[in-house]
Amino acid sequence: MAKPYSLKKLKTPVIIGIIIGVSVASLILIFGRSLLNAFYQTSTGRMWALNDLAKLICQEHIYADSEDDPLAVAYMAYFETDTAPAVSEIKKAFKSEIQADIQNYYILANLMLSHYDRYSNLSAPEVYEQLYPDNENYTGLGAAVSAYGPFIRIGSIYENSAAGKAGLQAGDLICSIGQTDIRTLSYTDAQHLLSEAIQDTTTLGILRPGENQILYFELQAQEVVIPNVSWEINGDIAYLNITLFRGDTFEEDVDAALEAFADANARYLILDLRDNRGGLISYLEFLLNRLIMEEDLLLFTEHYRDEDISFLSSGGGAEFDDILVLVNKQTCSSAEVVSGCLKDLGYTLIGETTYGKAVGLSNWTFYGDKLVLATMTLELPETGDYNDVGITPTISIENELVQMESASCVPMDTNKNFYTDSSQEQILAMEQRLHLLGYLFSDIDGIWDTQTDAALSQLYIAYDLDYSGYCDMQMLQILDELTSAFLDAQYLEDTQLAYAYTYLHQIIQKTA
Repeated sequence: MAKPYSLKKLKTPVIIGIIIGVSVASLILIFGRSLLNAFYQTSTGRMWALNDLAKLICQEHIYADSEDDPLAVAYMAYFETDTAPAVSEIKKAFKSEIQADIQNYYILANLMLSHYDRYSNLSAPEVYEQLYPDNENYTGLGAAVSAYGPFIRIGSIYENSAAGKAGLQAGDLICSIGQTDIRTLSYTDAQHLLSEAIQDTTTLGILRPGENQILYFELQAQEVVIPNVSWEINGDIAYLNITLFRGDTFEEDVDAALEAFADANARYLILDLRDNRGGLISYLEFLLNRLIMEEDLLLFTEHYRDEDISFLSSGGGAEFDDILVLVNKQTCSSAEVVSGCLKDLGYTLIGETTYGKAVGLSNWTFYGDKLVLATMTLELPETGDYNDVGITPTISIENELVQMESASCVPMDTNKNFYTDSSQEQILAMEQRLHLLGYLFSDIDGIWDTQTDAALSQLYIAYDLDYSGYCDMQMLQILDELTSAFLDAQYLEDTQLAYAYTYLHQIIQKTA
């Protein structure tokens, strides 16, 4: 008769097995992800990823077909051939290329994606953050600058930037940086000096229209975060600028702006969507619902491979007598949906034809990277499909280049030296040029007085030349060239915004 199996004999192996099992499980939990990530970095792991990407494209991409072969597409594009071998040969070739350089993995992946559209892409997480930031930001002055003759001209300024806090204004002309007179430098050299100087605290000398002296401002570069939502109120007209449909506070900021407009009884709205490259669809839907009073109006339609989703207005939006929308060539994606929808609802678009992106994107975390894939197309109620075409504004107008009139100075003879007893007309010509360049602010009367002498002395010092009490032909030629460059200078004026304000002011006057 067989002896019963002893539990004592069973107990020890079971306990040992449990301990081993728990240990293995713990090791998997601790090291499994690291081991998996390490595997994905190998050529074999990357090849697996490319294969899965091909499958995902066929399953999800709006323009792909389930029978497509994205691997073959990438092969033909990469090796510049019209035919592709068997799948096994393609994988072998790709694996060899990835072994040679890991970056070839991204090249091959994006060749697959670019075959279907120009927006889908695969990138490392750090690259993705650069491509799709929640805010546009940089470290610097916080003002748009451009060449303007011998000066650097300040354009638009962000309120909380270094330039804004220091008190700089749009239209200011930088004439000195620290101890350097930049009117003697090329624009490239002056801009390079500015970018270096503001890394530490520096002083800018500013020539400001209407001021009779150089103004000095001390400032230092700082991080500039371009606000996604900003606004201002000018009487009956509210101005709302949206640069990006992203950011954690987007909805709060829009509501704050609309509340401020209501408190001020602003009856008209200028919605500025210029240079807006888009963002989240949920945010564009939110904005439209905040601007549309009527309920159940068709806003836009999303077309997927298997279904269509129509978005209707919820009603109860802000009450404005009229809304003008500013658009340009860089108005893109979500910003185009908003502008196109408002146009289809009867509101006026001012500016230029928009970018033409009626493709919606979805995001995946893909083998540790970021995958952006076109999964839908967007259609407007009346405009319909505008992809690669853009939305035509109701009123087409471009911003204008403004140029100074060169006739503001009398002719100056540069072929002879100027002295204190030269003719009044010649001295006046010299003084006019010294005034335009910011060296002379008073007594521009053709009389060589102490102010004229001091201004001329400053110009000689700027060029590291000795001043002997008269203006020689060399300096007269320099002075004339500087002034000619200044008189021919141009800057871009915001004609579109100015037109929008004029348009609404005319309406207000008619209804008063």
